[in-house]
Amino acid sequence: MAQTDYEWTEDFKKGVDLRKKVLGDAHVENSLKRGKEDPFMLPIQQLTTDVGWGKVWARPGLERRVRSMLSVTLLAALGKKDELRTHLLGALNNGVSKDEIQEVLLHTTVYAGFPVGLEAFRVAKELFDSLETEADRKKENDPE
Repeated sequence: MAQTDYEWTEDFKKGVDLRKKVLGDAHVENSLKRGKEDPFMLPIQQLTTDVGWGKVWARPGLERRVRSMLSVTLLAALGKKDELRTHLLGALNNGVSKDEIQEVLLHTTVYAGFPVGLEAFRVAKELFDSLETEADRKKENDPE
C-alpha cells in the first residue's frame, strides 16, 4: 500500500528542523508539500529527511559548514546542478564564505575534472549574481 503521509518519527522531526536551518523554510516546506501531493515522491522525501538529514546531517562528528562543503564537492563532482545550487545556498547559510566555496570548487576541479569544475563555477556564479541582484533590489525598496 502506498504511503499517503509522512511518518513524523523523531529522526524525521530532527531532519525537518535541520534541513530548514540549512536550506531555508520555504525550500523545505515546498519539498515536503510536493512529496505529500504526489504519492510517488513522498517516500523519497521521507527517506531524505529521515535518514539524510535526521540521522547523517544531525551526527555530531562534523560541523554543518564542513558537511556543506562536502556536499558541494560531491554534488559538483556528480554534475547535479539543481542540488548543487541548493547546497551552495545551504553552505552560505552555514557560514561558508564565497571565497571558501571558490576554493572548494577549485579543489573539486583538480580531482573531478575541468568540465565538472567549470560547470560548478557557472552554477555558483549564477547563484551569487542572483543573490546580489536580490540584495540590491531590497536596498532600493527599503531606503534607510
